[in-house]
Amino acid sequence: MKRVYPRAAALAALILALQSAFAQVALPAGIRVIETEAFWGNTALIEVQLPEGLVSIGERAFSACSNLGWIDIPASVTELNADCLSGCASDLLIRTQENSAAMHFALTSNVDVQADTTYRALLIAQEYADLSCMTLEGPPNDVAAWQTCLPAFVETPYQLSVRTDLTAQGMEDAILDVFGSAKAQDVSLLYYSGHGIFSDDDSEQGALLGADGEETINATRLRTVLDRIQGRKIVIIDACYSGNMLVASAASEHGVVDIPTAEDFVNSFISAFSRKKRSNLSADSYFVLTAASKDEESYEGLVNGRMMGLFTGALLRGLGLNAAISGVYPADANGNSVVTLAEAFAYARRRLIPEGQHIQAYPENCDWFGFMRTDHATD
Repeated sequence: MKRVYPRAAALAALILALQSAFAQVALPAGIRVIETEAFWGNTALIEVQLPEGLVSIGERAFSACSNLGWIDIPASVTELNADCLSGCASDLLIRTQENSAAMHFALTSNVDVQADTTYRALLIAQEYADLSCMTLEGPPNDVAAWQTCLPAFVETPYQLSVRTDLTAQGMEDAILDVFGSAKAQDVSLLYYSGHGIFSDDDSEQGALLGADGEETINATRLRTVLDRIQGRKIVIIDACYSGNMLVASAASEHGVVDIPTAEDFVNSFISAFSRKKRSNLSADSYFVLTAASKDEESYEGLVNGRMMGLFTGALLRGLGLNAAISGVYPADANGNSVVTLAEAFAYARRRLIPEGQHIQAYPENCDWFGFMRTDHATD
């Protein structure tokens, strides 16, 4: 028998009543403590709203509630036991207030969180309009497709900023301009569609080519700029070589003698964004998707009758670009109105393998970060 605090008899009775098939539960006001294992193993729970005035959530209070995907935790809660939410849905979302104990719990526990969160997206399309030998048709269509898909995800309302034909310095400036005010609980999505080459420095890192066809921003430089931005950062790169002629042109222009593989180009981004923070109290804040893998190039092709990056087309089909029926998001494998990094990667990867591209992701198998969320209301 579980111990009941002196003034918690009503809560104990309520919990017994709620250990049934209710998907959504809103606990009433007046509750200050949720006991150890109070809701343990209740697989019927999908969403829980905890009341203002609650102070403590006990050990394993919601453990093994394997379908619990959303929980509202008020700022009045000052004590969350470390395992109070263990075994919940992998993409559990904690909704709380800025600087609350629940917010800090989530940010240090690989649990998704909304705490007065602002979502921002910077979409960069490099056309190289002034460089006829390098002009790309796909990037503007890639960005337009993102602009079509993102607004459907109403629970992650990204504020969209579009930039076209930026120099390397212009990319840095745009990142700081769009994301500079981000806080620890915010999400910043950087998408780049354009040429990728190898930089001419000693580290031989993959680099994004500026619109002038001369300056580049390599992975470490990009990481250094983004390190100045607080919060969680998503980096999606649809870039690599665009045919043998371009490779030769870029190589001679930038002084690169040996052309590395596309795997090297992509791995430079994965490695640059996968460094652990010095403090093990901080969860990783970078999430990266890149377009290709070993001995491959990333290509443009027709998607819905428009020239697009094949990687971007596959990714955005998973986010509803081709959906004939509103509300269909094929990448949402479990149908819970959340697309995690792992789901997006798996969907796009399967569709690109026949094209000879094998995309990469960091972190691998990241099934907890719901970077796209739409209306999750249950009946």
